[in-house]
Amino acid sequence: MRKFTIDFGSTPFLFTSKTGASSKRLNWRCEMLLTRNKRTLTGSKILDLASHDGRFTYAALKLGAKHVTGVEGKQYLVDNANNNLKKLGYHEFVDYNFICDDLFNYLSNIKPYQFDTILCFGFLYHTTKQVELIRNIKRISPKYFIIDTVISKGLINKYSIKSMDHILSRILKIFRKTRLIHLFKIMSIIIRKLRFPKNNYVNNSKDIKQPYLLFGEEDIHDEGAIVHSSGLVAQPSEGFLEMMFTIEGFKYDKIKWHEENINNWDYIEPYQNGKRLSYIAYL
Repeated sequence: MRKFTIDFGSTPFLFTSKTGASSKRLNWRCEMLLTRNKRTLTGSKILDLASHDGRFTYAALKLGAKHVTGVEGKQYLVDNANNNLKKLGYHEFVDYNFICDDLFNYLSNIKPYQFDTILCFGFLYHTTKQVELIRNIKRISPKYFIIDTVISKGLINKYSIKSMDHILSRILKIFRKTRLIHLFKIMSIIIRKLRFPKNNYVNNSKDIKQPYLLFGEEDIHDEGAIVHSSGLVAQPSEGFLEMMFTIEGFKYDKIKWHEENINNWDYIEPYQNGKRLSYIAYL
């Protein structure tokens, strides 16, 4: 059985939230996002965006953070976080403090260099303001910005435009002697007209991941849902995130979950199938 530096198995976080409250899931996320990046935490002032019930604030403190400020939009989660940290022996205002506020309102009032590391776990797909958030992070200028998010995976994101053109050409070749040839020619024209142009911001590679956002709606009454009354959210694609990092001057590394030789992906399947990605970015 794998041993983790921080084990959530005996902590109150398993009972103060229904969202991702599996010890295995929390252990692995803490291991990959924080423990493996301990250098970004030790002796540092940390901002934990969407701090929920304080689970990752606790982990950051365990890994040597000097102080953690958590910002959460729901008061009952702030209350749970305060109670959890007190039960675990930490002191409010000395080691941490939790603030109930809209994240963007709070970020707009933060001065540059006020925090060394900013954490953003499980929030980026519960908003439509991804550009505003990343630009605010740049303005604040932390040394490190660690993101963990669900991403959208559509046809254009899964296959490069070059690959799509190749597939379409093969289809046209197969059907060139049939009555469907005109239909496929029309499809070819439409796809070539609507496809995204090449974007030099995103990894100048042969297979460019095209940037886009996939919009949807959440039930605002769900525990982990957006606070805004509209319920409108957007999932960023991998290409969108990497484009925004580059445009705003961040260098970044993707956290490599698949290099861990994880044998059992129960509770962490989104990291296995690529529906969830993690990055550490720095200016």
